[in-house]
Amino acid sequence: MTHTLKRLGVKAIAALGLGLSAWITAEAQRLNWLGTLGGNQSGARGVSADDSVVVGLAHNASGRMRPFRWTQSGGMEDLNITYAALLTNGSKLLYANAISPDGRYIVGQRYNAATRRYEAYLLDTGFPARGDTNRDGQVDDADLLAVLFAFGARGYTNEDINWDGSIDADCDCRQRVGSGGVVGMVAAGMVCGAGLCEA
Repeated sequence: MTHTLKRLGVKAIAALGLGLSAWITAEAQRLNWLGTLGGNQSGARGVSADDSVVVGLAHNASGRMRPFRWTQSGGMEDLNITYAALLTNGSKLLYANAISPDGRYIVGQRYNAATRRYEAYLLDTGFPARGDTNRDGQVDDADLLAVLFAFGARGYTNEDINWDGSIDADCDCRQRVGSGGVVGMVAAGMVCGAGLCEA
Protein backbone atom coordinates (compact mmCIF):
# COMPACT_ATOMS: atom_id res chain seq x y z
CA MET A 1 0.00 0.00 0.00
CA THR A 2 1.43 3.39 -0.97
CA HIS A 3 0.57 6.65 0.73
CA THR A 4 1.58 10.13 -0.30
CA LEU A 5 2.43 12.52 2.49
CA LYS A 6 2.88 16.26 2.36
CA ARG A 7 5.56 17.84 4.48
CA LEU A 8 5.17 21.51 5.14
CA GLY A 9 8.29 23.56 5.63
CA VAL A 10 8.40 27.17 6.70
CA LYS A 11 11.12 29.41 5.38
CA ALA A 12 11.62 32.84 6.78
CA ILE A 13 13.62 35.72 5.47
CA ALA A 14 14.39 38.77 7.55
CA ALA A 15 14.98 41.94 5.62
CA LEU A 16 16.76 44.83 7.24
CA GLY A 17 14.12 47.00 8.87
CA LEU A 18 11.35 45.52 6.70
CA GLY A 19 10.23 42.81 9.10
CA LEU A 20 9.77 39.11 8.49
CA SER A 21 8.08 37.29 5.64
CA ALA A 22 7.38 33.56 5.44
CA TRP A 23 5.98 31.13 2.93
CA ILE A 24 5.03 27.45 2.93
CA THR A 25 6.36 24.87 0.48
CA ALA A 26 5.02 21.36 0.01
CA GLU A 27 7.19 18.40 -0.89
CA ALA A 28 5.57 15.09 -1.90
CA GLN A 29 6.95 11.98 -0.20
CA ARG A 30 6.06 8.31 -0.52
CA LEU A 31 5.40 5.77 2.24
CA ASN A 32 5.05 2.06 1.46
CA TRP A 33 3.60 -0.34 4.02
CA LEU A 34 5.57 -3.53 3.43
CA GLY A 35 3.56 -5.95 5.57
CA THR A 36 4.79 -8.98 7.52
CA LEU A 37 5.37 -12.68 6.96
CA GLY A 38 2.03 -13.48 8.58
CA GLY A 39 2.92 -12.27 12.07
CA ASN A 40 2.30 -8.99 13.84
CA GLN A 41 5.48 -6.99 13.16
CA SER A 42 8.34 -6.31 10.79
CA GLY A 43 11.27 -3.93 10.54
CA ALA A 44 13.39 -2.82 7.59
CA ARG A 45 17.19 -2.86 7.87
CA GLY A 46 18.39 -2.15 4.34
CA VAL A 47 17.19 -0.86 0.98
CA SER A 48 18.60 -0.98 -2.56
CA ALA A 49 19.73 2.22 -4.28
CA ASP A 50 16.49 2.57 -6.25
CA ASP A 51 14.22 1.67 -3.29
CA SER A 52 12.82 -1.38 -5.11
CA VAL A 53 14.22 -4.06 -2.76
CA VAL A 54 14.05 -3.93 1.05
CA VAL A 55 15.47 -6.41 3.57
CA GLY A 56 14.87 -6.78 7.28
CA LEU A 57 13.18 -8.92 9.93
CA ALA A 58 9.54 -9.92 10.31
CA HIS A 59 7.48 -12.29 12.42
CA ASN A 60 5.97 -15.23 10.57
CA ALA A 61 2.56 -16.75 11.37
CA SER A 62 4.17 -18.89 14.13
CA GLY A 63 5.56 -15.78 15.81
CA ARG A 64 9.17 -16.55 14.86
CA MET A 65 11.40 -13.73 13.64
CA ARG A 66 12.66 -14.37 10.10
CA PRO A 67 14.78 -12.38 7.64
CA PHE A 68 12.79 -11.10 4.66
CA ARG A 69 13.20 -9.53 1.25
CA TRP A 70 10.45 -7.29 -0.10
CA THR A 71 9.92 -6.27 -3.73
CA GLN A 72 7.03 -4.41 -5.35
CA SER A 73 6.18 -7.41 -7.54
CA GLY A 74 6.86 -10.21 -5.04
CA GLY A 75 5.93 -8.61 -1.74
CA MET A 76 7.37 -10.09 1.46
CA GLU A 77 9.29 -13.35 1.24
CA ASP A 78 11.02 -15.38 3.96
CA LEU A 79 14.65 -15.83 2.92
CA ASN A 80 14.74 -19.22 4.69
CA ILE A 81 11.98 -20.47 2.39
CA THR A 82 13.15 -18.80 -0.83
CA TYR A 83 16.74 -20.01 -0.43
CA ALA A 84 16.09 -23.26 1.48
CA ALA A 85 18.07 -25.23 -1.11
CA LEU A 86 21.23 -23.34 -0.10
CA LEU A 87 20.92 -24.21 3.60
CA THR A 88 22.20 -27.45 5.15
CA ASN A 89 19.99 -29.42 7.55
CA GLY A 90 19.35 -27.39 10.66
CA SER A 91 21.02 -24.24 9.34
CA LYS A 92 19.00 -21.05 9.01
CA LEU A 93 19.33 -17.40 8.17
CA LEU A 94 18.69 -15.24 11.23
CA TYR A 95 19.12 -11.63 10.11
CA ALA A 96 19.14 -9.68 6.86
CA ASN A 97 21.06 -6.54 7.80
CA ALA A 98 21.87 -4.84 4.49
CA ILE A 99 21.51 -5.13 0.73
CA SER A 100 23.80 -4.03 -2.11
CA PRO A 101 22.82 -0.97 -4.17
CA ASP A 102 21.66 -3.16 -7.08
CA GLY A 103 19.52 -5.38 -4.82
CA ARG A 104 21.46 -8.55 -5.59
CA TYR A 105 23.56 -9.22 -2.46
CA ILE A 106 22.20 -9.54 1.07
CA VAL A 107 24.37 -9.71 4.18
CA GLY A 108 23.42 -10.79 7.65
CA GLN A 109 23.86 -13.49 10.29
CA ARG A 110 23.04 -17.18 10.09
CA TYR A 111 23.22 -20.26 12.25
CA ASN A 112 25.45 -22.92 10.70
CA ALA A 113 24.29 -26.29 12.03
CA ALA A 114 27.38 -28.10 10.73
CA THR A 115 29.77 -25.95 12.79
CA ARG A 116 27.23 -25.01 15.51
CA ARG A 117 28.24 -21.38 15.13
CA TYR A 118 26.57 -18.09 14.39
CA GLU A 119 28.27 -16.67 11.32
CA ALA A 120 28.06 -13.76 8.92
CA TYR A 121 26.77 -14.58 5.44
CA LEU A 122 26.76 -13.01 1.99
CA LEU A 123 23.83 -14.21 -0.09
CA ASP A 124 24.03 -13.80 -3.87
CA THR A 125 20.39 -13.81 -4.90
CA GLY A 126 21.19 -13.56 -8.59
CA PHE A 127 18.56 -10.82 -8.67
CA PRO A 128 17.89 -8.98 -10.84
CA ALA A 129 18.94 -10.55 -14.10
CA ARG A 130 21.48 -8.36 -15.84
CA GLY A 131 19.54 -5.87 -17.92
CA ASP A 132 16.18 -6.36 -16.16
CA THR A 133 15.90 -2.67 -15.29
CA ASN A 134 12.21 -2.73 -14.34
CA ARG A 135 12.58 -6.00 -12.40
CA ASP A 136 9.66 -7.77 -13.98
CA GLY A 137 11.57 -11.03 -14.36
CA GLN A 138 12.36 -10.64 -18.04
CA VAL A 139 14.84 -8.65 -20.08
CA ASP A 140 12.96 -7.07 -22.96
CA ASP A 141 12.38 -3.91 -25.00
CA ALA A 142 10.92 -2.09 -21.98
CA ASP A 143 14.28 -2.47 -20.24
CA LEU A 144 16.14 -1.10 -23.23
CA LEU A 145 13.80 1.89 -23.35
CA ALA A 146 14.46 2.55 -19.67
CA VAL A 147 18.20 2.67 -20.42
CA LEU A 148 17.61 5.06 -23.30
CA PHE A 149 15.38 7.40 -21.31
CA ALA A 150 18.00 7.50 -18.56
CA PHE A 151 20.85 7.94 -21.05
CA GLY A 152 23.44 10.43 -19.83
CA ALA A 153 22.34 10.25 -16.18
CA ARG A 154 24.78 9.48 -13.40
CA GLY A 155 24.37 7.25 -10.37
CA TYR A 156 24.03 3.60 -9.53
CA THR A 157 20.54 2.74 -10.79
CA ASN A 158 19.04 -0.29 -12.53
CA GLU A 159 19.54 1.43 -15.88
CA ASP A 160 23.31 1.45 -15.25
CA ILE A 161 23.72 -2.09 -16.60
CA ASN A 162 27.49 -2.34 -16.09
CA TRP A 163 27.27 -0.57 -12.70
CA ASP A 164 29.94 2.06 -13.42
CA GLY A 165 27.98 5.06 -12.15
CA SER A 166 26.85 6.44 -15.51
CA ILE A 167 24.27 5.43 -18.07
CA ASP A 168 26.13 5.64 -21.34
CA ALA A 169 26.72 3.93 -24.67
CA ASP A 170 30.15 2.84 -23.44
CA CYS A 171 28.83 -0.42 -22.02
CA ASP A 172 25.21 -0.02 -20.94
CA CYS A 173 24.04 0.13 -24.54
CA ARG A 174 26.16 -2.86 -25.56
CA GLN A 175 24.72 -5.28 -23.02
CA ARG A 176 22.43 -7.86 -24.53
CA VAL A 177 18.82 -6.87 -24.05
CA GLY A 178 16.90 -10.13 -23.96
CA SER A 179 17.09 -13.01 -26.36
CA GLY A 180 15.75 -11.38 -29.44
CA GLY A 181 15.49 -7.93 -27.78
CA VAL A 182 15.37 -4.84 -29.92
CA VAL A 183 17.20 -5.69 -33.13
CA GLY A 184 18.25 -2.18 -34.00
CA MET A 185 18.09 1.20 -32.36
CA VAL A 186 19.90 4.48 -32.73
CA ALA A 187 21.11 6.05 -29.50
CA ALA A 188 23.72 8.76 -29.21
CA GLY A 189 25.05 8.05 -32.68
CA MET A 190 25.42 4.34 -32.15
CA VAL A 191 23.34 1.48 -33.50
CA CYS A 192 22.62 -0.92 -30.68
CA GLY A 193 20.81 -4.23 -30.63
CA ALA A 194 21.11 -7.90 -29.82
CA GLY A 195 24.26 -7.27 -27.82
CA LEU A 196 26.17 -5.55 -30.63
CA CYS A 197 27.28 -1.94 -30.84
CA GLU A 198 28.58 -0.37 -34.01
CA ALA A 199 29.71 3.19 -34.67
